[in-house]
Amino acid sequence: MNPAYVHKKFIFNEKIDEDYIYSLYEQDYIYIAEVFSSSLETLKEESGHFTSAYESSDINGLKQATHKIKPLFGFTGLLHHQEMMGRFEHLCETASNTSNITIQYMELTELIKEGKNILKDDCNRLTEFIS
Repeated sequence: MNPAYVHKKFIFNEKIDEDYIYSLYEQDYIYIAEVFSSSLETLKEESGHFTSAYESSDINGLKQATHKIKPLFGFTGLLHHQEMMGRFEHLCETASNTSNITIQYMELTELIKEGKNILKDDCNRLTEFIS
């Protein structure tokens, strides 16, 4: 008697909207790992622009960097992170300078760092899962 095939399902970090991920990519774990990996690379680059725009008081540059980071969190199922980036982007539209949004910037910097860590961890676990 052959044992029934048991389909393994990857368990994502609790902050990743699993249903949303599956709606986008189904259970194509190889592709999901590629999306996570490429999103991490772009996040590294864009978070540098985000920081330098803030440090040089470039509110328009900060808004642009935020706009580029926001969908990366959507592609990876970090929908709360995406929502917070959207709120900050809107805040940048109405702020006259970066000193008016320092607290929100600091909160968002931590949120971006958390998002990177989640993606890095899940990307590593996904790579192990599919190998």
